[in-house]
Amino acid sequence: MPAMALVDRNGVYGAPQLPYGREEGGHPRAHIGSEITCTNGPTYPLLAETREGYQNLCRLVTRMKLRARKGERRGHARRN
Repeated sequence: MPAMALVDRNGVYGAPQLPYGREEGGHPRAHIGSEITCTNGPTYPLLAETREGYQNLCRLVTRMKLRARKGERRGHARRN
């Protein structure tokens, strides 16, 4: 298997446990992502292609959780 993706729901919780490396080194290439759930129901899987993309994804997840109203489930992105 040349690559595998890990997509957590509304976060990137499992990324630290995923083995990183190249196919030649015995590990498949890792793709990290998150399945973001909007308040109106649909979910969108987002994969990071680069380190910068991963940083942007982490910022998006953090912003989404910080914008949730008090008492509201913190795993949903509000669609403006």
